[in-house]
Amino acid sequence: MKQDVGRDDSKISVMTDVWAELKELRDMVTQQKIDLSISKNKIEKLEKERTENPKVAFSVGLSNAGTVGPIPADMTLRFSKVLSNVGQAYHTDRGVFLAPVRGVYYFRFTAFSNTANRGMGAILYHNSKKVGWITNHNNHDVGYATVSNGFVLELEQGDAVYLALPTNFVLYDDPTTRSVFSGFLIFPQ
Repeated sequence: MKQDVGRDDSKISVMTDVWAELKELRDMVTQQKIDLSISKNKIEKLEKERTENPKVAFSVGLSNAGTVGPIPADMTLRFSKVLSNVGQAYHTDRGVFLAPVRGVYYFRFTAFSNTANRGMGAILYHNSKKVGWITNHNNHDVGYATVSNGFVLELEQGDAVYLALPTNFVLYDDPTTRSVFSGFLIFPQ
């Protein structure tokens, strides 16, 4: 019987284990590259969908405070009762809608007052420009007055739209949400 002199089977075994581990690592890296590529494609698809078909809509009630006003100077109305705010473009802390994308938007405002012999209404602003001024006067000793209007505006990304209570006017809101400001993106441009 012949014996191999100088042969170390443990070195062969270690080399086989190293090559097996390297192949396993290579296969893992290849799979991670495939997974990363799939994830990147999904992210790109979601980003494209978000920018091409943004979802923007809000509807907010004024407050549960009752009568707001009269005040000595025009004041931005902060609608604090969020009924919906898809896209988070209406900012309750400032009372301002900020257009997240360039496009055509629709805005609507309905207001209520139960204060006798007092003017009520609101001014719609696009940035710092008055777009519309809607008013009514409750000439009755008892009763109520309402106003409502809607506008289609072309906005650039970042444009602001908000309502202001005119000097010496009043509005009313309570848990039944009588004064509402709403808007939505019709289509991006």
